[in-house]
Amino acid sequence: MDADAVFRYTHLPLEWLFNYWNLANETLIAMPLDPSIPLNEDERGNIAFNTGFIIAQSHPRTVELFDAWEDCVSGRHFDRCSKWRYEWSHEQAAFSNYMRYEYNAPNEILSLSCTEANGYPQRADQRCLGEFVRHFWLDKPLVVDAFRHAVARYTAPSLHGLFHANLGDIFVDATNTTLPLQEDEMVIV
Repeated sequence: MDADAVFRYTHLPLEWLFNYWNLANETLIAMPLDPSIPLNEDERGNIAFNTGFIIAQSHPRTVELFDAWEDCVSGRHFDRCSKWRYEWSHEQAAFSNYMRYEYNAPNEILSLSCTEANGYPQRADQRCLGEFVRHFWLDKPLVVDAFRHAVARYTAPSLHGLFHANLGDIFVDATNTTLPLQEDEMVIV
């Protein structure tokens, strides 16, 4: 996961998302598609994957895929892949132009919806809202507030509930206490 990506619902188990997105036993890797605009098309005219959020399953063929992807820009296996060493969108283009077609057995590579696993509301014009995973590709300063909101939304109520559930352990009624206090007592003013 890129540093400019945030899980929107931190309480939502990853396993739920895996089931929701239909990750199968044979799925090696899953990642979202980019917004559907000509700039994001691969050399064959298909929408590119966005490598800012990747789910990979432990499997020897997944390791093979990652090794081939890392080696792609050397040009040893794919002659034209070496151009992505220096040109935008680098590893993302290497994956979208070569790996997706090399590892194409059924369910090996799973494309996730752009609106669910990519993008953010401020770029609604791209139709990628980041329902589950928000990826702030062009507006990186928004990451801090998105992270703060994602964590605070679920952490603050949980802490508040724990606080009230354990008041007796946190505070001591010192109304009738005389000094000196015992070792486990404290007075809160």
